[in-house]
Amino acid sequence: AHSKAAKTVYYPLVQARNFYANIGFALANGHFDVRKSKDAVKMFKQYMTMSDTEMIPIMKEYVRLGLLSAEITTLEKISDSKVAEALKAPVKFMQKTYQMGDAFWKVYAYEQELELMKKAYPDKTLEEQKQLASESILNTYPTYDRIGDLVKKFRYLPVGSFVAFPSEVIRTTANG
Repeated sequence: AHSKAAKTVYYPLVQARNFYANIGFALANGHFDVRKSKDAVKMFKQYMTMSDTEMIPIMKEYVRLGLLSAEITTLEKISDSKVAEALKAPVKFMQKTYQMGDAFWKVYAYEQELELMKKAYPDKTLEEQKQLASESILNTYPTYDRIGDLVKKFRYLPVGSFVAFPSEVIRTTANG
């Protein structure tokens, strides 16, 4: 687990690639309204400063809708050694920023999709519009909770430890 984390979570270039790769999903899905990024930026800022035990209300809503994983506030346990204690803050920061790489873009897209659903289905309740918007995002953006069992099994093979993203690209392209 630590080896994989070192190649992803703790590697700044991979974090940047993770964040910027999602721009392609936004563009492919027609999510161009940068004004909608203010909600995602606000959530990101609050998430980065909140304690491990709290979750801001809007994040609870995004978790309820399936846009964010329920584990969004669960950070990998850091051992209690003196070295680990010294690294706790930077490690926590890296874990949080990595988690937000996908979450930021899902929130950004969801807010745009919700506006579309309100216009397209004015007779539906707000809750129904939220469900339609979130389902659209979950079908067209990488959602690692939806990875199939076969792909999960590939993770344990020495040649297939990073198969989730390519499989999500295929799934979201088929749904797009």
